Amino acid sequence: MFVGIPLATFIILAKPNWRAIFKPLKWADIPTMIVFWLLTLGLSAAAAFIVTGGNPAGGHLAANSATDTVLAGGVWGIVGFYLGTFIQLFGEELVTILPFLAVLYWLHAKMKVSRKTAIILATIVTAISFGAMHLPTYGWNVVQAIVLIGIARIALTLAFIRTKNILVSFGAHVLNDWVTFTVVLVVAAAAMN
Repeated sequence: MFVGIPLATFIILAKPNWRAIFKPLKWADIPTMIVFWLLTLGLSAAAAFIVTGGNPAGGHLAANSATDTVLAGGVWGIVGFYLGTFIQLFGEELVTILPFLAVLYWLHAKMKVSRKTAIILATIVTAISFGAMHLPTYGWNVVQAIVLIGIARIALTLAFIRTKNILVSFGAHVLNDWVTFTVVLVVAAAAMN
């Protein structure tokens, strides 16, 4: 539903033009995904450093519990986790990029705001809403969800702005989350041995 409802709505509203944001991936898109993943990682780390005052223990930040029970499921639990997050992350791209396009259109075409200003405002609005979606994940820590996750979202949205391809921002998003989850799982598995 998280993927199907927004995608179906977009297809109905955009008619045959819905494919415009789903360009075929090219080999050149892979370095772009990596660059925007690293930008996401760097901006998140810098924002976390500022928010925590440089406390390496994370200060008052809440942990993401998504990986807490993955190892208990064995190999199939791990496979299911990555498959589930793949679908989840695509849904997150849809519920961010589609509103981004709607806000951008409304500001630029209807409110006559300059294109550059409309892009900036649409990016900020959707970064805040994306962060708000993560409030339950991070124990309703508003600063962590809105500021840290919102800043990460800005970098991912920039991947879409740069390429006009949701698959590139999705790829950067998958890299960001999967690398983080994998590090957490490897550390947890090592601690169990």
